[in-house]
Amino acid sequence: MTILWLFFKPPETAIVPFDEVTTAFAYDCGEEDRSLESWRRIYHDYIETECRRMNRMPSEQMPIVCERFRVVYREPLQTLMP
Repeated sequence: MTILWLFFKPPETAIVPFDEVTTAFAYDCGEEDRSLESWRRIYHDYIETECRRMNRMPSEQMPIVCERFRVVYREPLQTLMP
C-alpha cells in the first residue's frame, strides 16, 4: 500500500439547497456513475442518517456546502508492506 502526500488548492465553495446541486458538481464528485441521480441518492441517504441522529428531518431545501478541490501536488510518502 502506498500513502501519498496531497496538497490542495483552496476550495471553491458554494452553499446551495440540496435540490439545486448541479449535474456538473455531481460529476466532479466522482461517485458511482457520476450522475446527479446517483449523487442525490448517495448523499440523501447519508444526510438522512445524520439528521436522524440529531432528531431532525431532511428536506429538498436543506443547505448543502459544495466544495471543489484541486490537487496541486502529489508525492508518495512511503510504501507499506501488506
